[in-house]
Amino acid sequence: MAFRASPANGGISIEGGLGKVLDTTILHNTGTAIWTRGGIGMRSGAVFHNAAGATFLDQNPGDHGMGGAEGSYFQNDGEYIKSTNTITQFSGGFRNDNIVRVDAGALVLLTESTSSGSFLGAAGTTLEFQGQLSPKLRASTATMFSSTVITQ
Repeated sequence: MAFRASPANGGISIEGGLGKVLDTTILHNTGTAIWTRGGIGMRSGAVFHNAAGATFLDQNPGDHGMGGAEGSYFQNDGEYIKSTNTITQFSGGFRNDNIVRVDAGALVLLTESTSSGSFLGAAGTTLEFQGQLSPKLRASTATMFSSTVITQ
């Protein structure tokens, strides 16, 4: 199986209903990706890579998710910012090696996730790890306000 590497140097706009699928692709976001509507499916080892220096803005107005199968995952080497009061679920792998900010709503990681980066949560937000997080969250990697809910 040959993987295609697809750079998105000018950024990405993710919108519309269902039917967005990454299949056997590594999509590199090197600018600003704005997710405003609908879910995203990933399969056959596909990777959505938010590169170092890039920003992924989760602004989806409804509950939504990014699903993954067969070794697919979201790789965050930049900054992931969730800014709407909705629930975002990742059912594929989630790898964070820089910054995840939950400014509003809930971010739910359903499967095993890895992180050498930081998770930041504003007051009233939720960060939920339903799968195992490796390594375990430490105080130095998570900055949450008193009303932020963290489950692991």
